[in-house]
Amino acid sequence: MTTTSQHSVSVSVEPDDSRCRYWAKRIDSNTVLGLPSTFNGAKDIPGAFLPHGEDELAVGDFLIEGEQVYHRHIERGWTYRIAYMGIDGTLQRVTPAKEHKQAMKSAGMPTDWLKGAGQLAACVRLIHGLRMGLNAGAVPIETSAVPVSMDDYARVAQLCEVWFQPNGDEAQPTPWSIYQQAVAVARMTSLPDVYEELPSLTELLSD
Repeated sequence: MTTTSQHSVSVSVEPDDSRCRYWAKRIDSNTVLGLPSTFNGAKDIPGAFLPHGEDELAVGDFLIEGEQVYHRHIERGWTYRIAYMGIDGTLQRVTPAKEHKQAMKSAGMPTDWLKGAGQLAACVRLIHGLRMGLNAGAVPIETSAVPVSMDDYARVAQLCEVWFQPNGDEAQPTPWSIYQQAVAVARMTSLPDVYEELPSLTELLSD
């Protein structure tokens, strides 16, 4: 079961299949990670292995999980994923795919960060992309790299009918679209003091 609050989200630290081998490590928001190409196994991830149970992820914290795909055929390898609290306040669990790497490449991720083969390296790459505030093809996080807080995101999301027009089959804007709009609003409100006397959108709508 997943619960969310303003400050953190709880996550189950356990495999999808209880018969499979499994490990998890926590990456706190202040943990420095190297280039994705330097990560080849669990030993390369900093920190201790977590016991099975529950953990709490605050803003900017990540969980990296590894699970053996087949409990009877250990030669068939492992799958890896990350868990984190998205800027919308919900628990996100993402198994990296080529679409995530392509999104970060298109968003301008430096070449050195794009190197590194394997899904574990891809997990590290995805964490870097989210920390950089790039469009990583996943729900973004609150990060110091971009001036948008969870509260900023929530305010824009509440006014989504003002900011966005329905586009084809997509009745609701994506989290990334909301995030981009929140970035634009944050940058606009950081302009010189001459703009401080202008009424806010919320005040205009309440008139």
